[in-house]
Amino acid sequence: MALKRHKTSKVDIRVGRSDKVSVCSAIYHWIPDIKRLTSPVGMTETSTVVLSSAADDIWFGSSGSIFPAVEIKIMSIEGTEITGYDQPGELVVKSPSAVLGYLNNPKATRETFQDGWVRTGDEAVVRVGPKGTEHVFIVDRIKELIKVKVCCDKSLPSLVCRANPLIQL
Repeated sequence: MALKRHKTSKVDIRVGRSDKVSVCSAIYHWIPDIKRLTSPVGMTETSTVVLSSAADDIWFGSSGSIFPAVEIKIMSIEGTEITGYDQPGELVVKSPSAVLGYLNNPKATRETFQDGWVRTGDEAVVRVGPKGTEHVFIVDRIKELIKVKVCCDKSLPSLVCRANPLIQL
């Protein structure tokens, strides 16, 4: 994948979850005057971004640090909290802005919302950054978000990229 060259004097780009490392690498290569390239994390269910990088603490590939008033946990498949660094598990968040559940869908509410925590479906690790702050890296998806005709479709992000005239695959 390569980006067509784009002239600009100042660029601030935020990249979403899908294949962000290769997208970020391409952006850095083809738009050398980027001032800030981040990959914040938020969900409809949390109402706001829950992870983002401070302007003076950007770590390539990281989704950033925890927003104020937000709590996170990394949970193992067995349901125990992972407290060490560089150990993958599901990212679970608690935020005062999170919704309480899904309207008329008690099954999905039980699966996603547990004791005030929101299961994101993202596999993540926590690492200590060069400046000593904890950063969260989204490394994979545990559950799919995009459903097409009752089956999950991981290829949709690449299809969206193909439709963008700035991106050549």
